[in-house]
Amino acid sequence: MTVRILVCDDDAAFAARLSRWLRENTAREPQPEVETCTDPLSLTDARLSAFDILFLDIDMGRCSGIELARRLRRVQARSLLIFVTNYVEYSPEGYEVGAFRFLLKSRLEEKLPAYYAAALEVLRRREAVYTYALNGENCRIRLGDILYLESRGRMLCLHTTDPARSGQAFYGKMEEESRRLAESGFLRVHKSYLVNIAHIRRLNHAETELDDGTVLPVSRRNYPTIRTTYLNWKCEP
Repeated sequence: MTVRILVCDDDAAFAARLSRWLRENTAREPQPEVETCTDPLSLTDARLSAFDILFLDIDMGRCSGIELARRLRRVQARSLLIFVTNYVEYSPEGYEVGAFRFLLKSRLEEKLPAYYAAALEVLRRREAVYTYALNGENCRIRLGDILYLESRGRMLCLHTTDPARSGQAFYGKMEEESRRLAESGFLRVHKSYLVNIAHIRRLNHAETELDDGTVLPVSRRNYPTIRTTYLNWKCEP
């Protein structure tokens, strides 16, 4: 697995320090391809969307990391965003663009190993496959390409990032699939919906919105448990 990383910070010394750590402290992992940028305005949408993990400084003067993230999310939603900041007060806008972690510059060496390991685990899970039987044939799809599963009586309907595969229905039980996919980052937000947490843009007591714009209902009765599971997945290990 090749991991492509962007470090974008207008503080050249810090950008070099972070990039150096990523290159020198990942011997047991797939060697990452690390690119450093100190001028956020030079980044095109195509270049931004080429990375798996992006370390973005929140405060870069003319162009903030949040603005870069908004541009990126208009193009694609799969990249993991780690916002780098000098301040303990994290920007709520970061969560609106799907922040994976917030990294305090003053705690770089302390927090970065766990954050990087967690990001790699998410990328590995996306490469894992989900198997199901359709019309007597065994089918496979990457877990990362699944938005959610929908229960329709005795059938489960697959909703994916690929329009050609979305809408396929096969026999299955929601209870069994919920247990099967729980450790892969899937959350049952409603009796009829099992959602890939990686694609959740926002979640509240009434509904959840996915990164493709789909809005699904959330069980009010089970919301406390749903919210706890979601936050545990999203927050630092």
